[in-house]
Amino acid sequence: MAIEVKSFRVNEQIRRSPVRVIGVEGKNLGVMPLEKALALAREAELDLVEVNPNDDPPVCRILDYGKFKYEMQKKQRAQAHHAKVKEIHLRPGTGKHDLEVKIRRAREFLEDRDKVLVVVQFKGREAAHIEEGMRVVHEVIGALADVAKIENPPKNEGKQRIVCLLAPKPKEKAEPSVAPRSQPATKASAPVTGGVMGPVQTAGNVSANERAS
Repeated sequence: MAIEVKSFRVNEQIRRSPVRVIGVEGKNLGVMPLEKALALAREAELDLVEVNPNDDPPVCRILDYGKFKYEMQKKQRAQAHHAKVKEIHLRPGTGKHDLEVKIRRAREFLEDRDKVLVVVQFKGREAAHIEEGMRVVHEVIGALADVAKIENPPKNEGKQRIVCLLAPKPKEKAEPSVAPRSQPATKASAPVTGGVMGPVQTAGNVSANERAS
């Protein structure tokens, strides 16, 4: 769902003059004519944003309006969702299929950024087998380990139940992949050139004079 951000007058949309100007670093630059404030914003290659039009004079800030708007959306989105605590109820003898259904439901809660209270309820003689209840709780924790962290570890509440509070894990930022470095190309070895060889003298080339001698 898109988050609507409060609209602000920006640059030439600002109508009143003079204005009080807050600089990029948050420093109060004082009261000045609107034209001068716009010139300062242009000089910094930023925007002049009227953040408090009800003051006299109105307060304007020099900033990057695109970034400012994004941060406002991010803040409002965080405020829009108030984490709730949802519960799933189990028994020491909960069957495999029912347990899978409960775990799947808990996963949906966690992915919606809500907390999950895992409750294992004991009835009658089941209270004599606390270890079975703990086993069920730890099975749930293990199945949700990729999306949940333990906020309150499993504990007994009297002899009637075991409770454990799980909270959604913070979303991890994906690390940029690093391309493998290419190996430097190996230089081809230059062919070995021998010196110029003179004519090879063979027995067939021996001159008649040499034979005579």
